[in-house]
Amino acid sequence: LPLLQVPSPLLPSTLTTVTITSPSLKSTILSNLRTNTPTYIAAYSGPPTWPRVGVLLQVHSIGPGNMLPSGLSDPSDPSEAGDDGDLTVLAVTHRRLTVESDGGDVEHWPPNIEPSEGLEALKAEVMRSLRELMEEDEVVRGAVRSFGMRQGGDVDLAKLCDFTAGLLGLEDEDVDKILTKGVEERGEVVLVGLRRKVEAERARSDIKKRIDDKVGEGNRRYVLEQMLKEIKEELGMEKDAKKEAVATFEEKVEALDGELRKRADEELTKLRGLQSGTQDWSVSKTYLEVLTTLPTQASEQRDDLARAAKALDDTHFGMARAKLRVLEILASRSSGRVVLLTGPPGTGKTSLARGIASATGRSFGRIQAGGMSDAAELKGHRRTYVGAMPGKIVQCLRKGEVTNPVILVDEVDKLGHGARGDPRAVLLEAFDPEQNGEFKDDYLDAGVDLSGVLFVCTANDESAIPQPLLDRMDVVRVDGYTMEEKVKIAKDHIVPSLAAEEGFDITPDAIEYICRWYNREAGVRGMKRSLETVFRRMRLAKKLEEQGGKVEGVERKHDGWTVGVEDLEAYLGRPVYEADRLYETTGHGVVAGLAWSSVGGSLLYIESQKVEKSETGKGGGLKVTGQLGDVMKESSTIALTNARRILKTYQPGNDFFDANDVHLHVPAGATPKDGPSAGITMTTSLLSLALDRPVRPDLAMTGEVSLTGRVLKIGGLKEKVLAARRAGVSCLVVPEDNRGDWEELEDEVTEGMEVHFAREFSKVFEVAFMEEDLFSSSGSGI
Repeated sequence: LPLLQVPSPLLPSTLTTVTITSPSLKSTILSNLRTNTPTYIAAYSGPPTWPRVGVLLQVHSIGPGNMLPSGLSDPSDPSEAGDDGDLTVLAVTHRRLTVESDGGDVEHWPPNIEPSEGLEALKAEVMRSLRELMEEDEVVRGAVRSFGMRQGGDVDLAKLCDFTAGLLGLEDEDVDKILTKGVEERGEVVLVGLRRKVEAERARSDIKKRIDDKVGEGNRRYVLEQMLKEIKEELGMEKDAKKEAVATFEEKVEALDGELRKRADEELTKLRGLQSGTQDWSVSKTYLEVLTTLPTQASEQRDDLARAAKALDDTHFGMARAKLRVLEILASRSSGRVVLLTGPPGTGKTSLARGIASATGRSFGRIQAGGMSDAAELKGHRRTYVGAMPGKIVQCLRKGEVTNPVILVDEVDKLGHGARGDPRAVLLEAFDPEQNGEFKDDYLDAGVDLSGVLFVCTANDESAIPQPLLDRMDVVRVDGYTMEEKVKIAKDHIVPSLAAEEGFDITPDAIEYICRWYNREAGVRGMKRSLETVFRRMRLAKKLEEQGGKVEGVERKHDGWTVGVEDLEAYLGRPVYEADRLYETTGHGVVAGLAWSSVGGSLLYIESQKVEKSETGKGGGLKVTGQLGDVMKESSTIALTNARRILKTYQPGNDFFDANDVHLHVPAGATPKDGPSAGITMTTSLLSLALDRPVRPDLAMTGEVSLTGRVLKIGGLKEKVLAARRAGVSCLVVPEDNRGDWEELEDEVTEGMEVHFAREFSKVFEVAFMEEDLFSSSGSGI
C-alpha cells in the first residue's frame, strides 16, 4: 500500500479530507478516479518510526474547489485535474493497520475483538456515561441516535470507543492512545473523557438554569415541559404516539376478515408511512378507528316469546293486534326482517320499537329519517370530502357493538330526495335480503353485513312510502286509542310520572274531560301535554303558597291537590271543542261522513244547498268547495250522476236537479281533503236535498261509490270508528267488503255501535232515511 503521513491521528470509520503532495501518489489517485478504480492508502501520523499504527484510508473523490490544483475547472471531473500542485481529496477511514516499514508493508488488525466480562463491564460504564452526556447535550444526543441507526443491533466496545472519541474532541495524545492501544485501555481513555465532558455540561446546565430563573414563568414552564418530554422519551417513559397507534390497530385488524380486512391492511400500510399530527394522518387514523370498531359478533337473542309478550304488555297498554303481529314476526326467527309500524302520531310506535329491542335482548339504535334528503346521511360520505363520516346505518352498528341490533328508522314516510341523491334508494338496498349481506357504505368503501339487523320503521301515512320499499316491509298497524284506553294510560303511566312524590293527582273524570273537550287526537301526546300543563301550574301554585308569594292568575283553585273537572278551565282555558260534533241534528242536505288522515280519524260533514235556476240561467250544475283534491272532486261528480239516476228512476216527476244548480261544501275549508271514501256520503247528501228529507241524526257513513251504485271498500276503518265514538255517533254504514276489518276490531271499539254493511246503495238509503218504501212503487230497488 502507498503510505501517507498525516498531521493528526485519524480514527476508523470517519470521513475526512487529506492533502496529497507526492506526485506519484497524486498521479495514481487521479488515474484511478478516471477509471473508477478504488485507491487505498495506509495513513499514519507522527515521526516515520517503524512499526507504526495507522488506518486504512480509501479515496472517495476530489475535495472542494478551493483546495483543487490550479487549472481544474470542474471538481467532479478528475480528467481535468492537472499534475502540478497539491491535491486535496475526500477519503473514508477503515480499520486499523500496522505499517511495518517505509516500503508499504502493512498488517491489518482483526475486525472483531473477543468479548470478556471485563470488557462488557467497561462497555456498560461507557454507555452509562454516554447516556448522561446525551441528557445534557442535544448535539451528542442526535449523533448517538444516528450512530445507533447505522449500527443497527448491538455494537462492540472498539467501535463505541472510536465513535465516542470523535464526539469528545480529545487531544492528539489521547487520540493516539485510542488508535494504538488495546481495547481496554481505549475504553479507559474514553471513559475519563466522558466524565470530564459530563461534568462540564452539568456546570453549563447549572449556569443556564440560573439564567432561566430570570425568564418569565410562562417561558420557563414551556422550556421545562419540553425538556421533560425529551428526557421521558429517551428513558422510554413516554411512548411514541405513532408507534402506539400503529400497534393498537395491528392488534384490532386481526379480528376483521374479508373485504374489511383488506381495506384495513391497505390503510395500515399507508398510516405507517405518514407523519403523526398531519391532516392525512388524522384522516387515515379516523378511518381505521371506524373499521376496527365495527362489530364482528352477534348478541345472544332471547327465544322466550312468553317473556317478550310480558315485556310488551308491561310497557304498552292496549295495542293487542299490533303486539300480536310483532310476536308473530319474532317467532319466525328469520334474520334481516323489516317491520313497519304505521298509525297516527302519539300512539306509541317509537316506544314499541324500543320495547321490541328490550323484549328480544338486542341493542337499540335510532335513525331520524324525517326530512332527510341526502343519501350520504345513510350511505356515508366518500373520503375525498373534508369531514367525511360513515352513514347512520354503520354508526348504529358501531354504537350497538353487535351485528344484530334493532335499528329504528323513524318517520320513514317523510323521507325527501334532492340533488344529493335519494335516501329511499339506500333503504331499498339495506332492506333487501338479497343485497344487505354486502351493504356498501361509501365511507368504508367495503361491504357491511346487515343481514342480522332487525329494522323497525315508523310512519303516519303508509301511502307516502314508495311501493318498492313498502314491499320489503311487514306492515303492523298501530291504531288510535279508545277513550277508556286513554284514561287508563293517563292514570297508570302519565300521571304517576308527572306527579311523583308531590301529592298531586287528577280524577278519571277530569282525564276523560280533557280527552273529549281538549284533545281528540288518536294518540295520547296532546293529552300528555295538557296534563303536563295542569301539573306545572299546580306545582307553581304550591311553591308560591309555601314561599308566601303571589302571581296574578296563579293560585289554588280547589281544596287539596287533586284536580277535578270543575278545575280544568282555570288551568287549560276554555275547551277547544264546544260540542261533540258540528251538527247535533242534521238538516236537509247535511250528512256526516268519516275521514282518515295521518293524524287519525275525524267526522267529516257534507253540506248541499240548492242554487235556483233563475240565478244562473240554467240548472243541473254542481259547484264544490272546501279545498277538495282531484279524487274528491271526481267523487262529487259521480255522486251527482248517481243521485240524478236514482231520482229519475224512482220519482220521475221530481225535476230538482234539472231546475236547480247544487252547491256542495265540506266544512273546515282551510284543511286540504282528498280521497274516494266520501262517495256514499256525497250521494246521500244530494238526495237528502232533492227529497227534502233529513237523514237519521245519529248516523255516519263511509264508502266509495261506483257509477253503477256499488259500495266499495275503504281503509282506516278503526280510526274512523274511533272518531265516530268520540263524536257520539252510534250508527254506522260501512262497505260490505270491510266486514272482516270490523270483526277484527276490539270489543271496546265496537261496543254500543250499530253497524250496517252495504254492498249496494239501496242499503245506504234504507239506513239513512229509516224507510224501505221512501220512493214510489215504480221501482223495485236502487
